[in-house]
Amino acid sequence: MVNQSINIQLPKADTGQTIQTRNLAFVIDKESKVYLDGQPVEVETLGEKITAFKASQPAGTNLQALISADKATPHGTVVKVIDVVRKSGITELAINVEAASN
Repeated sequence: MVNQSINIQLPKADTGQTIQTRNLAFVIDKESKVYLDGQPVEVETLGEKITAFKASQPAGTNLQALISADKATPHGTVVKVIDVVRKSGITELAINVEAASN
């Protein structure tokens, strides 16, 4: 994932709070095989894997899903994975794309 940012200096605050964020990487290849953090997983058990992962994280950890799908992956497979991710309680999703050259 590429982060484009503007260089700024944030102000300090005594009541500031650190939120730990953990990205879960979902990869879907052109044969519709799904991988969670590099490990193959069946779509039917994906929700259970996400729930178990969430339970292993410290309280207050913010989970985000980064979904990378081959451009030849059937649309329905991508939608199915997104649906499982959302049903598992992860509401922050990003679709990984390659920047087009201008």
